[in-house]
Amino acid sequence: MAKQLYWEDVKEGDDITPLSKVGTTRMLVKYAGASGDFNPLHYEDTFADVQGVGKPIIHGQLKRTWLIQLLTDWIGEEGSIKKFSCPKVTPRPAAEEVFMMRPLRCWRKRMQACLVVKK
Repeated sequence: MAKQLYWEDVKEGDDITPLSKVGTTRMLVKYAGASGDFNPLHYEDTFADVQGVGKPIIHGQLKRTWLIQLLTDWIGEEGSIKKFSCPKVTPRPAAEEVFMMRPLRCWRKRMQACLVVKK
């Protein structure tokens, strides 16, 4: 269990612990079923190739979900996300390899309106 993080502890430039995920075909098909987004671009190799993207790509909303998990893991059990916005995500190919959420830099001023973490 991670140490509880409080707003007073967050400094501009702090690193956020990275989160690793695997974007497997199985995961993407399950997500398609849960979300209702059955676009074959997310799980069929041939279709993705014909569409010019090469390999299937991870659902944008799934990547946003991973970003929310990254933030909630970082702020701890007593913290909560007041507001979340991620208008654009870069398409990433699905693969058996680990999909790494790179460490994000924490910008205190921007995050103040988004995170509620009280002592």
